[in-house]
Amino acid sequence: MFDEADVISIYTDKEAIEDGVLVAIEKLGIAFKGTAIDRMTRGAYEYFREKVSGIQGEEEKEELKRIKEAVVERLVSAYDPDGDGYLIVLPAGTGEEKLWLVRNERNYTILFPSEY
Repeated sequence: MFDEADVISIYTDKEAIEDGVLVAIEKLGIAFKGTAIDRMTRGAYEYFREKVSGIQGEEEKEELKRIKEAVVERLVSAYDPDGDGYLIVLPAGTGEEKLWLVRNERNYTILFPSEY
């Protein structure tokens, strides 16, 4: 359908990371049903950072460990509403916001629905 259409704009994964729109999180080693979660929007990342913060001067390694634990905790209740593996819902718990896992070029990205 769009094979012959003119491309209006291309925004690469690399550019999004350089601009700070996306955060590369592959070093966390998180996966959903065997597919890596390798990106998180800046908004979602800051949400998790704020959620796990509390230790002033905490080293990045420890903070990342706590972010990973918080994400993995949310993945327990994740579900695929369409059954196609493209969009996965991470329901909101008490005091939390709903998040999505959306397929990217390789794996999954965590984001808020409003960031889609």
